[in-house]
Amino acid sequence: MAIDLSCPETLDLIQFAARRLTGQRRRAYQAKVVAEYLGGQARRAAGRVNAPVAALVAKPQVCNAWRNIDPALRTLADVTIVAVPGASHCDFEWPSDRLCRLACLAGMNQREQAHAHSRIRGIAVGFVRSLADAAPTALAGWKASIGSLVD
Repeated sequence: MAIDLSCPETLDLIQFAARRLTGQRRRAYQAKVVAEYLGGQARRAAGRVNAPVAALVAKPQVCNAWRNIDPALRTLADVTIVAVPGASHCDFEWPSDRLCRLACLAGMNQREQAHAHSRIRGIAVGFVRSLADAAPTALAGWKASIGSLVD
């Protein structure tokens, strides 16, 4: 169910419900409402995309809202979703910071982190190159190569 936060009555109802809850329950409720709203926005936006998309994702965890983007990604017409094993939400940020790594419980050592970054860059650069390539089989070739880039 999409929540329209531009509607004053909806905002009043959310504020009323949030006042009835306390502490941690209130924060969890507010986070759920925002996640549902953003998920609805993402699904609507995804419906307007008419180009190939490479979606590189980390494992579901609290700092990426348990990958709440997945339903929107599945609505894209031409999407390749690549889960990067061992990567956390922070590995897709350049540069990331210690706060992100702490929030995501991303405890990789520097070698593992460098390996995750290398895989992510390799997949992303390969995708862009395949789109820039005039050959009609370039995108299919990139998709076929993903397995070797992820491992």
